[in-house]
Amino acid sequence: MIELHDRENNSESEQHLKENHKKFSSQCLKVLQLFLEGKRLTVLSAYSFGVSSLPRRVLDIKENGIHVDDKWVTDQN
Repeated sequence: MIELHDRENNSESEQHLKENHKKFSSQCLKVLQLFLEGKRLTVLSAYSFGVSSLPRRVLDIKENGIHVDDKWVTDQN
């Protein structure tokens, strides 16, 4: 199981994390599964898979020692 971070920068965010821990954990697993299938994700495409914060989920995965190649791309529109 992927471990999530357990501290946020303010009490409101920390409460939100505690209330949604299982949901966020399942989002990490979903992101990892998509990556292992060779999918590339954007924040918008991840949202369509039910992942609400792709950057945070990728960081959670990295913090668990799993290497992730990532690249920020700016939309040209």
